[in-house]
Amino acid sequence: MRDWSDRRVLVVGLGESGYAAAKALLELGANVSVVDCSGEPSCAGRLDELVNGGADVKLGVSLPDDIETYDLLVASPGV
Repeated sequence: MRDWSDRRVLVVGLGESGYAAAKALLELGANVSVVDCSGEPSCAGRLDELVNGGADVKLGVSLPDDIETYDLLVASPGV
């Protein structure tokens, strides 16, 4: 399995698949950031779990200004 500990990953969209991707990447040790253009994504109750796991979550944001600094971008199917 690949070592993700030095990887910066941006997950775009916090629906079911975005949440699952962010959670899996956190478990693999990646430095995960999540953005969702909605102020209240469909799985808002899971935000605390991701934040407590180490993710940086920003709501109301489509893409961050520093997008070129990420190693990988994971886009949810709904995006």
